[in-house]
Amino acid sequence: MRSSRFALAVPVLSSALVGLSLVWALVGCGDKAAPPAPSASAPAEPPKCETVARPEQDKRCAGGDAHCCTLILDATKTSDPTYFDAVARACGTGHEPACQIVRDANRPAAWKLETLSHACTRVGRWTCRSAAQLALVIAPAEVPKAFDAYCKQTGDAELQMAGAVLKCGKLDTNKLNDMKPEVEACKSGELTACKGLAGVDGAAYDLFAQLAWEVRGVPPSTAVLNRVERDYLGAVVDTTGPLNGKVGVSVDEAAGLDKAAVAKAVVAERHDLLERCLTWAMDHDAKTHGRLILDTVVDKSGRIAYSTESKTAGAKNTLATKTDLVECVRHRLQDAKVADPQKEVVTIGLALDFSH
Repeated sequence: MRSSRFALAVPVLSSALVGLSLVWALVGCGDKAAPPAPSASAPAEPPKCETVARPEQDKRCAGGDAHCCTLILDATKTSDPTYFDAVARACGTGHEPACQIVRDANRPAAWKLETLSHACTRVGRWTCRSAAQLALVIAPAEVPKAFDAYCKQTGDAELQMAGAVLKCGKLDTNKLNDMKPEVEACKSGELTACKGLAGVDGAAYDLFAQLAWEVRGVPPSTAVLNRVERDYLGAVVDTTGPLNGKVGVSVDEAAGLDKAAVAKAVVAERHDLLERCLTWAMDHDAKTHGRLILDTVVDKSGRIAYSTESKTAGAKNTLATKTDLVECVRHRLQDAKVADPQKEVVTIGLALDFSH
């Protein structure tokens, strides 16, 4: 009996195993034919920045989303009070055109330093150099950090300023100390010192000149528009030859300044140069003579920012000449120190009398 039962159990067990194998085979085939459904917990892709409201764009931009920052900048008018905030944020996320706006804008130097320093790790190159140069002039405490960032981000081996070469690796504090007199002069508004700091780097000079005009209280664009850049005397200014004619200096309208003191300062600083302008003019037009009244802008540093031929002097202006004498004297009056530093920019009437 035991053997017959065993014989009967074997086919039953075999049938069960075959059935189970078929079940697993069917399950395997089902896996290949129908992939599993995605998990309900997988995060959905966030909507594009173009499709979200401005507060959300601002939030993403603040978090470093360069695309959102660019969209905000593109949508912001230059007349909008928040325009430069948008420019700064876009620059900070690597938008190079925005960084160029930062560098060239008529804005405080400290704002430029902060913005360009932040952009240095994203843009590199010139943003790092400009940040290091600004730090050297306006923020001595920031120099080591800015200089180190410049070296690391640009790969340059050195930074040149004021004729000195600052080697990457170890900042030479002795060279920084040597620059201090020129740095202080530039910070006080002396453009020749700013030019000396920049050397042949035109972009650096523009940065430093903007800083100087900030101190002097005159918008750089206004100064550039009204100043005379051409040197009409050229090499003549350095000669010691005889002077033809005389130039009298007086103040027609003082705008609260001491007339006699201003006239005396102009004579002390520029009289020889003014008479050389007259000598140059008389060599081309011997009949040059008369009175010229110039609307002369004295800035916060007490220097002459620029002067223009008076439009209100009327008959008081009697200058007769066929030369560029007016431009010559305007050029030579620029940057003359004629008053103590003051709180406001003022315009005075400066009278020059030319005679033989």
